[in-house]
Amino acid sequence: MLRNEQPLSSVLPQFLQWVTSVTAEVSDATSITHFPGISLILIFFLNYYYYYFMNIVLVAHNGFAYDFPILFSQVESREIPLSIFQTYNVHFSDPLPLLRAVIKCTYSMI
Repeated sequence: MLRNEQPLSSVLPQFLQWVTSVTAEVSDATSITHFPGISLILIFFLNYYYYYFMNIVLVAHNGFAYDFPILFSQVESREIPLSIFQTYNVHFSDPLPLLRAVIKCTYSMI
């Protein structure tokens, strides 16, 4: 465990439970149904990992064509600037092009 802190596996469920309870209270108080959003979860995730590692690499198979555009769209739709990824030194990686090149070199008939 790093820096004598609780692991993410125990902190994240507590945090999500808190977000859910606060959202329920706001829904009750305003008589409008609210849903816990990605905004707080994303900020929490970035803060947590930046604190420990200073570099975050999100890896997704076919991520450049599928996952990352969806992530960017969701972030922008919540009025979070995409520059947040620069602020927290987040990098994106997609192993698919490399794997395709390896397969093509290894199996030239493909």
